[in-house]
Amino acid sequence: QGIAGLTAITGARRDRSFGLDPVPINLLLSLADWNEVFRLQNDRFDRLVEILKIENRRQRRAAMDDFRQQMTKELRNGGISRSGFLGMSFGLHGGSLWEVSRSVELVLTSVTLPTSIKVIESVDELLLSRQAIETCIAIRQYQLENRSYPENLEILVGDFLPSIPDDIKVDQPLRYRKLEEGALLYSVGASGIDNGGWSHPSWDSSRDDRVFLVGKDDRTDVLGNPVERTLFPGEHYYNERGELARISFAGWVIDGLDMQKLSRLSSLRSLDFTLTRISDQDLAILASRDGGGDGLMNLQGLNLEAAEELARQLRLRDMSGLIVVDFIDMEDSRNQHAV
Repeated sequence: QGIAGLTAITGARRDRSFGLDPVPINLLLSLADWNEVFRLQNDRFDRLVEILKIENRRQRRAAMDDFRQQMTKELRNGGISRSGFLGMSFGLHGGSLWEVSRSVELVLTSVTLPTSIKVIESVDELLLSRQAIETCIAIRQYQLENRSYPENLEILVGDFLPSIPDDIKVDQPLRYRKLEEGALLYSVGASGIDNGGWSHPSWDSSRDDRVFLVGKDDRTDVLGNPVERTLFPGEHYYNERGELARISFAGWVIDGLDMQKLSRLSSLRSLDFTLTRISDQDLAILASRDGGGDGLMNLQGLNLEAAEELARQLRLRDMSGLIVVDFIDMEDSRNQHAV
């Protein structure tokens, strides 16, 4: 994004639609003291490193929140309205080269720092995932020895688990729910709300708990459907009756996804596998609707979308020659004609 922004504005002229001041941006970039720009950037990242070294999770998160608030205030006071160079109003800065350098550094910060902060915050989430998996192993060990799942996590402390991990979002222990044939361990998601161990179910995608399952999830959802048929990865879309009608797996890793269960969702009408690896065998399962002959119509739709995008890309790049495309499910002459 930063490189694209620099490229876009290098030869910029006055453009009121982007709110740019008359002073050419490329001139200000050339006037900046880049040693000073990098020094200021290094100071910011040094502060991030010090925050990351704080061992206490609560103190580390509080320090990160303070740092984020301070950065937001500095960007706002520096005239940065959005990420990147086009989000800045460049002025004359009173003739101070330091102020010019400071402005350029703030713009770079608006692009690079949010991603860096997100990466650092993900460290806590990764640690939580590891502790949750260790707890799941302890739950399974208890089940193997006692032929039943524990009633609560406190039973595990001592023989199976040193302590109950804390949920990083709310500073409380991870939540546990015993099922008939399994057990759920979960933390609250980005919303900070306890949704009872539901992770983006098809009937309410706002429920964003992070769920770890041991054994079988034998619950039913609010519509009376087995939960294993409504908990799938990807982005879910619903029809006017609130039924799951479309799933987008675009960019998702779906290795191990049970296509048989997916094919049995009667309300499902479309799937999006853009930028997603899927085998011909899995596609065949979806196309046949588990042998019922009423395959998902999205396979032909995917062909048509691919053909349209391919034509657009060829025109965009002014390409010609022999183009080989492996379309899906082309035995039907109607599909061949449509493509």
